[in-house]
Amino acid sequence: MTEMLNFDLRQKALKLLSRKRALKNELKLYLVFNQLLIWVWVFTKITFFWPIWSILAGGIYLLSKSHKLSRIQKQLIHAKARQRMGASTLLKDEHISKLVEAS
Repeated sequence: MTEMLNFDLRQKALKLLSRKRALKNELKLYLVFNQLLIWVWVFTKITFFWPIWSILAGGIYLLSKSHKLSRIQKQLIHAKARQRMGASTLLKDEHISKLVEAS
């Protein structure tokens, strides 16, 4: 039973790591894209700083995604700690599975 829980937690942790890598790639793309928009704004000499809309929208998206991943990571850590203490993790693991699948 504990081997199954270890395997399950390991699979969830690996999935979380791949999502973190994807978030890092999205962050790099966000930075490059917004830098490009800022350069376009500089060379068009428009006084209104219109790239702010892209910066705000993308920033809100990345912050919310990062917050969700950190919440999942904390729950995985707590599940592993409960498992080491011998407490039952079945209910919490089902909740974690739903969070990992939803993100």
